[in-house]
Amino acid sequence: MKKSLNSPRFDSAATVAARDAALARISDLMEAMAAAYALMAHADGEVAGAERRRIFAIFRAHPAMSVFSRDEIAEEIAAHEAGFRLDPELAQQIAREKLAAIAGQARAVHTVLTVCRDLIPADGIAHPAEYRILAEIKALLRHDDQAHFRVSDHAREGIAQ
Repeated sequence: MKKSLNSPRFDSAATVAARDAALARISDLMEAMAAAYALMAHADGEVAGAERRRIFAIFRAHPAMSVFSRDEIAEEIAAHEAGFRLDPELAQQIAREKLAAIAGQARAVHTVLTVCRDLIPADGIAHPAEYRILAEIKALLRHDDQAHFRVSDHAREGIAQ
């Protein structure tokens, strides 16, 4: 009988640690995605049902989020929404802290910024406040559009040579 390599008996300490670290990064990403949604959705003063539906569609479509149940994702989003109803300033601070947790992770930053861009037109109105929040999130995540273009330019030059 063949044993699964995923069996706890066959996992080395390094494998378990690597798997735990990956899950922690995915958890940080999920929390950051929910935080970005909360900031973006509340930017114009009201959360539209279309914005809420869009964030759930984004979560369902993201492969890494498949490790979370719908209930886990809904709980994270609901916690942010409740925070904004009770104390918007504190809720914004908590959301920013969740985003700051991924600041050094390039893929996570890219994912969160993509989520933000996808949420802007979700309710049919591209509100200026949403663009201001997007700029704030970029700054918080230490994302530099110009640096991204410089890297892309160098990559294209390398390919062309």
